[in-house]
Amino acid sequence: MDLKKSGIGVLAALTGFLTACTNTAQPFSGIGLWNKVLWFGTLGFLGYSAEGPMVGFMRIAVFILVFTLFFEGSRFLGFLGRNSRIVIALILSLISVIFIPGNVLAGIGAAYGTLVALVLLGSVILGMGWGYMSIPTTSIGYRLLRVALLLVLLFILISVKQHASGLLALGPMTVNFPFP
Repeated sequence: MDLKKSGIGVLAALTGFLTACTNTAQPFSGIGLWNKVLWFGTLGFLGYSAEGPMVGFMRIAVFILVFTLFFEGSRFLGFLGRNSRIVIALILSLISVIFIPGNVLAGIGAAYGTLVALVLLGSVILGMGWGYMSIPTTSIGYRLLRVALLLVLLFILISVKQHASGLLALGPMTVNFPFP
């Protein structure tokens, strides 16, 4: 019961903070609020906002991850209290995230996205391949089911190929340099 009360309190505090950050001259827009959060992630509050919104999002996500790891890792230090652990984890994660270059954050996001895509698509492809191999070929219905599985697998693989080709085409050729 205490966990529910504290969770509701944290949610109420977060909602109050985010509501206070909105501009009251215009009607409430979730997109404007999200842009302010991304501006915070791009270090715009420090006067440094040369990075795009994706790097800002990755900076916020890495901050949450690093804070969580430091906070839970400091639990094994028995001589620190909870508040001291929070402050130490907060300071170390802020220092870490502020000084990580934007290119490294974009690389972290790309690597994680690639890994998740491989796991998700690989599990579907392996599952459908296993289903294809385990379906008997005794009747016409089973054979049609096997053909349908092959068509779905072909559709998935062609879609992945087209998406990957589109991403590769957007590579260094789209960068506009200031010199001819």
